[in-house]
Amino acid sequence: MPEFHTKAFDAQDVLTALLTSALAGTAWTVDYGLPPRREEQHIWVDESIKPWKQDPYTEGLESKIETFTLHVAIYSKRTCSSALETRAEIKAAADVIASAIASDQFLGGVVMYASITGADYDSAFADAEGQSREGLMELDISCEAFLG
Repeated sequence: MPEFHTKAFDAQDVLTALLTSALAGTAWTVDYGLPPRREEQHIWVDESIKPWKQDPYTEGLESKIETFTLHVAIYSKRTCSSALETRAEIKAAADVIASAIASDQFLGGVVMYASITGADYDSAFADAEGQSREGLMELDISCEAFLG
């Protein structure tokens, strides 16, 4: 009976460690999974892995490939901040994340290739009085792994 093999969970762990290292010494908090309480500058590797596909089960010498997309959220909440300032702060964090992934496109040897392939961005007032503004960018990181 075949077992379920995947590199997706290992890739999430390596990506979390990579981002923690890349953002060390900054004001950004890095976590795995949606945090119960968001900090003013918070980045997390989301638990969801979508889409996620694997080649059918094979025996012998034929290789098995899986492809999956990891998701990273960049959240910022600032008092007396403009939409442009919020966006610029999130964009600066996205630049650091892009550089970190480009410097280790194999995620420590877990995948054959990882790259940012998409993003979503939204910004709004965080309170009814319009004193705080928050922004959220979600990056899609497409990965391809060899399962052997």
